[in-house]
Amino acid sequence: MMKPVDTSYGREQDTSPWIGKILFAVLFGLLAALSTAKYETLHTTYYDLGIFFNHFHNFFSGQFWRIFTGHMQPAIAIWSTIYSILPDGWGAVGVLVLQAGTLAWPIAPLYRHYGILPALAYGLFFPVWYNALFDFHVDHLAVAFLFGFFFLVKSGRIPWAVLLALLLSLVKEPFALQTAACGLFLLLNGKHNRAGVFLIFAGLFYFIVATQYIWPYFTIGPKGGGGGAYSWLGSNLGEIVAFILLKPHLVLYEVFSETAKIRFVLTLLGVLGFIPLLKPKYLVVALPILTISLLSQYESSYVLQNHYTAGLIAPLIMAFAEGLPKAKQLWSRLPLKESLFPRLVLTGLLICHFIYTPSPFGYIFWYKEFSGYHVRNYLPAKRDAMIKKAIRSHIPPDVDIAVSTQNSLNWSYLANRKYYFPFPLGVLKPHPDIQGSDRSLSGLWDFIRTGKLNPPEIEETLVDFAILDLKRPWFNIDRGCPHPRCQNNPDAAKEFLELVRQAKENLEVVFEEDEFLILKRVRKSHHVSLLN
Repeated sequence: MMKPVDTSYGREQDTSPWIGKILFAVLFGLLAALSTAKYETLHTTYYDLGIFFNHFHNFFSGQFWRIFTGHMQPAIAIWSTIYSILPDGWGAVGVLVLQAGTLAWPIAPLYRHYGILPALAYGLFFPVWYNALFDFHVDHLAVAFLFGFFFLVKSGRIPWAVLLALLLSLVKEPFALQTAACGLFLLLNGKHNRAGVFLIFAGLFYFIVATQYIWPYFTIGPKGGGGGAYSWLGSNLGEIVAFILLKPHLVLYEVFSETAKIRFVLTLLGVLGFIPLLKPKYLVVALPILTISLLSQYESSYVLQNHYTAGLIAPLIMAFAEGLPKAKQLWSRLPLKESLFPRLVLTGLLICHFIYTPSPFGYIFWYKEFSGYHVRNYLPAKRDAMIKKAIRSHIPPDVDIAVSTQNSLNWSYLANRKYYFPFPLGVLKPHPDIQGSDRSLSGLWDFIRTGKLNPPEIEETLVDFAILDLKRPWFNIDRGCPHPRCQNNPDAAKEFLELVRQAKENLEVVFEEDEFLILKRVRKSHHVSLLN
């Protein structure tokens, strides 16, 4: 007969309240130091840190519609304020440090509620590190909101838990589905049914309004929510839902026929010893984000190194923490010493951290040279200082001066202007950039009523400067290769070098040193407003 489950597992190890604070300080210090060092050494990218810097700058300059472009991300308003009010250069650092602090925060309450093992599991969990070191994304707020939701539910403060679940929707529209899942979690707990039902309807309502009306209106896109990643399911939300419900066998085939998707799920669970499976009600909250990743046909949606794991971190770690007592109980039925169990779990966490995590305690940091997270990407070099000095000397800070930069070379000084494109956009021919100045709240209401979307205002722009560094990974917009000079992809290398040759023909090289180039358009770039 099984013994009663000890739900206080790990708590007996809590001998000092300072341990949680020390764990936070260590994790925060590492994440903040590495993310800012990576930025200062010019090893962040246009996709996506440069895009966010440009959004922050332009939102603060009055382009409110930036929070609705591409995704519904109202949190941009907060980060834009932080980014813009700090002195030159410090805004970028401030944003990255606050992101690190937000991601480090959960480790202290995890220790307080569950003890040392769940806290260490969080600090060693590789998605936490990738969300901190892969540039910047507002998704990291979902980690804090979800942990806050779980902790508040645990302490019985349901109104505050409901508030955090609602705020989760405002991070980005996919998280509204997790808001609904938080409601389902309350129902599964057998209590707070009214709060659960409210969150389910609120989350689904927000998701539908955001994806079918607000996002299409401000993004100037087609009504619907499929996108290229989900076009195999249908062209709009209704068709996608119908396909999933009526053809589940095809959906399952799409997921299980892709080895990378299976590896994605097994790795996320495996590094935690599959212990989260012992508390499946917490995993219910992870299902919406996991489903979105697995149904996507874009590989970036289900690779381990991306920020799309943000919504999975809290449910997986909470399921791990809550599942530990049952795992310990199952271990006690084996003819092995009970004292071996926590040692075995900790050993597994450390080994998986070494294999999968881009931290100073991992293989990737020291040995995976072309990962983008190698130690050299965090160390200052004279060449970086040379590049910064050259950029400041040859490119005026005027916000109306348009710049195109290699994806692998990003800096806030370049991003703080109206037009900031990835090379070669705007270099060889005018780049059509959709404007949002004609999008108003009254126009949104008309679109909701009639479904008619006025043609967008488009401004075609030739950039004034192009920035290239042939010693960094070569990119054609967002397509590139990590190895130097695309040694593993001769076709991509040929394509990139041809673009560089044409750029030199169309623009004048005003600075060149150690294969770093600044190209300037001799004739003034033009901006032509058109109606599409």
